[in-house]
Amino acid sequence: MPGGSSSAGGGGGARGGSSSGSHYGSGGSGSNNANSGGRTQIIDTGGDGGGSAYVKPRGIIDAVEEIQHLYVFESNADVDIPFDFFSFKQVLDFFVIGFRGAIVESLLFFLIFPIALTIYPAAKVYFMGTVPTIGDYILPFAASYSTIVVMTIYVMSAARYYKGGSVTRKAIHSLFTGRSLAFVVKAFLGWWLLTLLYIGSYNRPDVVYDVMGLVANFWNVFYVDDIAVNSELLYEFYYKAVAPALKDTAGDIFVTMLILAAIPFCTLFAYGGYKYMGKLAQNKQFKDYR
Repeated sequence: MPGGSSSAGGGGGARGGSSSGSHYGSGGSGSNNANSGGRTQIIDTGGDGGGSAYVKPRGIIDAVEEIQHLYVFESNADVDIPFDFFSFKQVLDFFVIGFRGAIVESLLFFLIFPIALTIYPAAKVYFMGTVPTIGDYILPFAASYSTIVVMTIYVMSAARYYKGGSVTRKAIHSLFTGRSLAFVVKAFLGWWLLTLLYIGSYNRPDVVYDVMGLVANFWNVFYVDDIAVNSELLYEFYYKAVAPALKDTAGDIFVTMLILAAIPFCTLFAYGGYKYMGKLAQNKQFKDYR
């Protein structure tokens, strides 16, 4: 480690020879490998005393765990860790992990949300003559949001380590920036695709009719009792119920993705404000005591 000894007996530059279990600490390579559990090893000071190895985290969960290790490591160090300890490659890796994680998490949202919000309610009214109830929306909405909500809460938990040193904050910024950028990209992409579909539907009704014919043929292979449909019926349904709702759905997806993009950094601001208010309260109590 820069600025400290790599001797296992000497504490490796951490107070009292810290043995937090993090693989950011000092010690031989055998100890580090045993404690890493196959996760990322940021620094390895074994053997030759100066070698280093880095393998990026496998995903969001590992990245948040690495941030926790960095926080513990910095909190127990006798000296400030250099800002460049967290290298550009690591910054890029955490950024990519955040970006890729957000893309994967929102795939289910993009597949289910338009159906739950646009097609299903209109189909129930048009074909069955009944208005969808709240219960009809619960399952599709839960399936749409479940992965995003769970992982967003987990990523937000990293904000509590923001009180650590500059290296920990650098890792948090990298992860959060990649995640937020992915949601911004998907906001514009989702809005653009649905808007393009809306415009194209009215510019090329012949294509829509052909597609409805394919859907009707596929549907009638598996239809039960009196639920058979034809091209004309689906064509009329599409233009009366689905196409007009595409613009609203595009707007809803756009707003939802932007909100998800803002949440990580809003969490940091909220946490910072909470800590600041806590310090003000402590200062006031100290002045009142004096």
